[in-house]
Amino acid sequence: MSFYVETSDFFVNICRRPNGQLIYIRGQKNRPENAIKIPVITEEGTGYVAEDGNTTYLVTGATLSIAENGRTINEEQVTYMCSEFSEKVC
Repeated sequence: MSFYVETSDFFVNICRRPNGQLIYIRGQKNRPENAIKIPVITEEGTGYVAEDGNTTYLVTGATLSIAENGRTINEEQVTYMCSEFSEKVC
C-alpha cells in the first residue's frame, strides 16, 4: 500500500507497517529532515486523517489540510499524487 502526494510546500507519504498500521509521514520540501511520523487514525474514502495532539492532518488526492483545535490553519492543493490506484508509476 502506498499513497504519496506533494503540494507546493509539503510532501506526504502514507505507508503500511508490517503490523498493518498506517503511518502518516509529512515534511516540508525545503526541510525534509524535520518530517513528522504519526499513526493514521482514520482512512476515509480517498483520504487519510492523522492527529498529533491538537493538530489534525487530512490528506486526499486533491488537498492537504492542517487544523489546530478544529480550525483550519493551512490548506494546499495537491500538485502531484501517486498511489496504487493511480495510473502514475511511483
